[in-house]
Amino acid sequence: LVVPYELAGPEHAAALLRVAADSFALTIFRAETLSVYDAFDKVFGSLKDPKRVAKQKTAVLDAIANSVDAAPDMHRARRVYLRQQLRQLSAIMADKPGLLAPRVVMTLTGLTMAADETAWLMRHTTTPPPKAKGHKLHAQALKDPEMPELFFHMMALKSLYTTHADIVQRYFTEYLTGFDISAAQEACA
Repeated sequence: LVVPYELAGPEHAAALLRVAADSFALTIFRAETLSVYDAFDKVFGSLKDPKRVAKQKTAVLDAIANSVDAAPDMHRARRVYLRQQLRQLSAIMADKPGLLAPRVVMTLTGLTMAADETAWLMRHTTTPPPKAKGHKLHAQALKDPEMPELFFHMMALKSLYTTHADIVQRYFTEYLTGFDISAAQEACA
């Protein structure tokens, strides 16, 4: 968007198409969002030599318009997957708290992905979709009645980690002590 003529390059256009296909609203700062379709339309409309990027313009605007149809379904599928995985993870961790520490990276990854999907849903619920011919966002596309379950599993995992913080701390203290000693011995040898 800053240098529109750079979009004529294939690598920039491909990255832009990936972004445009995933979302029609981007977060600028906290609750401030940007309608991607409107921003691209303004930038491409203000160019002095629009023929230079005409092919990329149509591709990007079509990708954004198609994201109105495809992105809600793709993100709904992600939320279903995350809900199932976090449910299983919280059940396993509740039964075996000793696994909390070795699986901390996997748990944080799942929680981060769930938070990202929640933010995506909230951002697209509050931002009106672009008006494009043949593409209309249905009223039910951004409604997810299963979101409370996702929140529940996120909070269950968080409470497991706060409840068993001593186990996690002890595990990493022993791991780092043993790892650092062997690494120091190798470095000195």
